[in-house]
Amino acid sequence: SNTVLNGKVYVPDTKDVTGAGTYVKKKMPPPYLTMPSITTTAYDNIMSDNDTLLSQNTSTVDKVVANETFTVSGVMDYRTFSTSGDTTIVGNGIISTLSYLRLHGQNGLPASTLTITPDPGGTIQFISGGGDLVIGTDSNNTAITINGPACTFYVRGAGMTGGMRIRGSQVQILDGNFLARNSIVVSNGADVTGKGNFFVVNTGQIYVLGDSNLTSVNGNLLSSSTASIAIQISSPEKANIQVTGLVYANPGMCKFIKATIKGSVVCNLFMGNVINSADITYQDVSSNIPPGFEGYVSKKDKSWDGY
Repeated sequence: SNTVLNGKVYVPDTKDVTGAGTYVKKKMPPPYLTMPSITTTAYDNIMSDNDTLLSQNTSTVDKVVANETFTVSGVMDYRTFSTSGDTTIVGNGIISTLSYLRLHGQNGLPASTLTITPDPGGTIQFISGGGDLVIGTDSNNTAITINGPACTFYVRGAGMTGGMRIRGSQVQILDGNFLARNSIVVSNGADVTGKGNFFVVNTGQIYVLGDSNLTSVNGNLLSSSTASIAIQISSPEKANIQVTGLVYANPGMCKFIKATIKGSVVCNLFMGNVINSADITYQDVSSNIPPGFEGYVSKKDKSWDGY
């Protein structure tokens, strides 16, 4: 069920609001608040620069890193890149693949560990062109630790099979930035902490999906996608999913099913004009304002009380 507890519900004076809970309904006179249309330049530039690097990649090498320490230096071009075994990735640079890029991402791997740590003051970027970018497995038997925030992940590929997948109850990502021209899926108990940003464009979609394990994202989910469902946060039970941060979708739609969200939600539309069995708790996000929101986010006590 959906409830609003001990809060105010603001609605244009030409509309109404219904639903369970104990709340005060406040009608807003015109001029009505407008949906913020953010500036996506910072994200567009990152993706455009990565697309340029991918266009310069002519490698035919399928790189497999297993049971070793691998150092990233400069731009390292491959056709595909995959890891397995007890592996460590360090350094400062970019791994670029024309096809898939899988960080312990192949189902069926035996129990193993992967640790990724950029050099002090350095960054590591993982960019995938025509295939998918996968971190972790559905079988939950690989322990992955990615030490951000100096890690960036970008995938250009199309569709669910050509998007980005972050999955597994032993996957822990300590901050980072995640960008896709199509889909990003966080599922199967993966844990993303810190102040990272997830961003999709075109007809892209962001999915945060819970199952029997707790899937959690501490960061911002941002979409300028035109997809009918731009951001979906759903789980069999509210206790199995947690998103903390800013959730923004415009012009696309948000779909929440048994979702638990702490932060702020700014969506152009909700599927069916309904928030379906979700717990949304307001939490100040002004300490982690993502690029593009300058001028839209402020912290001011009782700033809505004029309505």
